[in-house]
Amino acid sequence: MTSDKNPGLASVLRAEASAIAAAADRLDPAVVENAVSLLAKCESKVVFTGVGKSGIVAQKCAATFTSVGLVAVFLNPLDALHGDLGIVRDGDVVVFVSNSGESGELLALVPYVKKRAVSIVGILGRTGSTLAHECDVVLDAAVEREACPIDLVPTSSTAVAMAIGDALAVLWMDRRRVSAEDCTQPPRWCARSSTVAARARPHGAGIDGCSARPDGDAR
Repeated sequence: MTSDKNPGLASVLRAEASAIAAAADRLDPAVVENAVSLLAKCESKVVFTGVGKSGIVAQKCAATFTSVGLVAVFLNPLDALHGDLGIVRDGDVVVFVSNSGESGELLALVPYVKKRAVSIVGILGRTGSTLAHECDVVLDAAVEREACPIDLVPTSSTAVAMAIGDALAVLWMDRRRVSAEDCTQPPRWCARSSTVAARARPHGAGIDGCSARPDGDAR
């Protein structure tokens, strides 16, 4: 039986957990498979982008993917329109993170991204949005309401979007059969960047419970 020593805190955590559970029940397995397949086939990198709180979620997703061996970067959409779009290359997978799917900064970025031979995935709160129609795959990150009392502050929506990002990273790891050893040695699936995971942890820190000894063995 749960304790309600902190009823206010507990209610917020339960609201966000409920939103994540609802998203898990709602997501179409075929759509998820399409997204994972695009990531699994990616021989270049994953570019995450978003603005506001969704942009912070996108940064975390990029960091998670890079930590498990798939090169990922965060692209600020404002900076992209002022020269940084050059980071997007043919063969990349571009992931848009947005609750509304109508952010002007992201919509302005779409035509330029589409000039490259890239695949576009959306982690979006509105599957019928303008941005959703520009994506190859759309993952439904909708929430009934935010956890905050005024239903405005991004809370449940960011929790769901981040959870979906985490799930994609875990599914990619499973698809590519990533092991704890891969996190302290050059990943076998990346010939062109043979030390991605190892360089990501120069001091030997690996997945929780796994670190590299000076002789290269994992413990």
